[in-house]
Amino acid sequence: MAKFDCFRMLLQSFRDELEPLASEKARKADEIKRTFLPAIQSEKLTALDQTYSARGKEIRGEFLHLLKTQVDTMQESEQGKITSKIDFELLNELNILASAGIPLTRDEISSYAEKAMLSGSSICCRKIQKMATDSGYSLRIPDEQAATSVLNETAERLNMFIRSFDGSASVDNWTTTDQRQIKMMASGAFLDGLEAAFENCTVSDLVLDIQKGEEQQEPPILNYEISEEPAGESEAAKFAKDYSRSQQV
Repeated sequence: MAKFDCFRMLLQSFRDELEPLASEKARKADEIKRTFLPAIQSEKLTALDQTYSARGKEIRGEFLHLLKTQVDTMQESEQGKITSKIDFELLNELNILASAGIPLTRDEISSYAEKAMLSGSSICCRKIQKMATDSGYSLRIPDEQAATSVLNETAERLNMFIRSFDGSASVDNWTTTDQRQIKMMASGAFLDGLEAAFENCTVSDLVLDIQKGEEQQEPPILNYEISEEPAGESEAAKFAKDYSRSQQV
C-alpha cells in the first residue's frame, strides 16, 4: 500500500458522499423551477439550499475530522526519530575515522548511518553524510522536518478541497478560476507529487539511500535488515580496531 493511499481513499470517500447530495439538490432545484411560478420559486429554492447546505456542512465536518486524525497519526510516526541530541561515543568514533582520511566502504557507510539513525543524533547523521561524500558516495538519510512539512502541505490542500468542493468535477464556461482549481483536485492526482516528496524524506521506515557518485542511475535502497559486514576487513575497520587497542594500553 502506497503511503498516501489513505489520503486518496479519504478524498474518494468524500466525493462519494458529497456528489450524490449535490446531484440530488440540482435535480430538486430543476423540479422547483419547472413546477412553481417565479414568485414561489425563490422561497422553495432558499429552503432547498438551507436543507442541503446543512447536510453538506455535516459531511465536510466529518471528513475534516478524519483528515486531521490521519495527518496527526502520520506526523506522530515522524517525530522524535532524529533530534539535536548528540551521541558522543559514536561521534568520537566517526571523528577518528574522518581524521585518518581513510575512505569508507559502502557497507561501512550503511552500518554507521544506521547507528547514527538509531541513536537519533542529527549531528552524527550529518557527519556520516559528509564522510560518505568524502568516500565517493551520496548518502540520503530521512529528514523528519522535511517529512512533516510535506504532511502539512498535504493536509492544507486536502482541507481546502473538502471545504470548497461543490460536489461536481465538471467544468464549463461559467466556472471561475478558483473553482476550476478545486475541481482539478477531485481526481487526487496532486497527491502523487506530494507522496513522492514524502517518500524521499520520511523517517517512519528508516530507509537509507546510498549511491555511488553520479554514475549509478538507480541507487539501491538499504534498510537495517540487509546491512552486512564485508567479507574482509577494510582499511577503515582495521584502523578503528588498532586505534581502539592503542587506547587500552
